Amino acid sequence: MKRSLKYTAVIIGLLIIILLIYLFRPTASYPIKTSINEPTVNIVLIGAGIMSATLATYLAELQPDWQIRMYERLDSIAGDTSNGWNNAGTGHSGFMEMNISTPLA
Repeated sequence: MKRSLKYTAVIIGLLIIILLIYLFRPTASYPIKTSINEPTVNIVLIGAGIMSATLATYLAELQPDWQIRMYERLDSIAGDTSNGWNNAGTGHSGFMEMNISTPLA
């Protein structure tokens, strides 16, 4: 009984030491050098889908002096899951208004 408590205490102590070493490790090896001519960007949006475009619009209205940059890896905006064919990946839920008009005979 005493032996197992001793091993448990040693293991917990080692885990605490490892955790402290991990938490206080250096995060960057070298300082990042920036150019003087490089413009300041306040917001960077990754992806040009519907959510990033909406967020950029709202932020531009709320903070007109902010510099906002949007980066997209595809050739066009809304090219992946936000395009009309994929319907933004939402599918059709039961309480959602359908955007399909059917003729009335």
